[in-house]
Amino acid sequence: MKEITSVTYLTTKEDYVKFRQAGILGGIDSQDKSLTRVIGIFLVVVGFIVQCVSIPTLTIFEKNTVTVLLAVSGIVTALYYDLIKPAFIKAEAEKFHNKNTDKMISNTVTVYENMIEVKNYRYTAKLPFEAVCACYENDDVFVLYLSSIEFIFIPKRNMETDAVDVCGDVLKQNIKKYVKKTGKK
Repeated sequence: MKEITSVTYLTTKEDYVKFRQAGILGGIDSQDKSLTRVIGIFLVVVGFIVQCVSIPTLTIFEKNTVTVLLAVSGIVTALYYDLIKPAFIKAEAEKFHNKNTDKMISNTVTVYENMIEVKNYRYTAKLPFEAVCACYENDDVFVLYLSSIEFIFIPKRNMETDAVDVCGDVLKQNIKKYVKKTGKK
């Protein structure tokens, strides 16, 4: 069994926030994100139309109120997955980390060509790739989904660039649902 890379880390607050954001946002379907953006833009457009069209039953104040409510609702809806949800996840993750620093233990995650091994002082888990439902990669972490609520994460901050690339290639080849998102455009 050939070792691809091994990463030992103590989960910092920044790691935990990035992991939680990637773990939750990585599991959101891109169609859902697109749909919320379209609905948001639609609401803004409707607000603009309400402002431009003469509606005899509405006073100027009512018309302006409806326009503002539609525009704000549209903007919030359009930006939900890009700005609002990540901010809520960050606040929740920071709060959890601050209250549970004793639970943030050192882990060693080793990726082999046919499995993943997770070690800490409490247990050692050897997981074949078949046990991993999906993998999400972004600029900061790899998140391995064991179920919809159970994740393993590997922070990239302790990995050499070559190891990140090789690890990503091995995971991509062995895990059926693999999503990679980068901040680079």
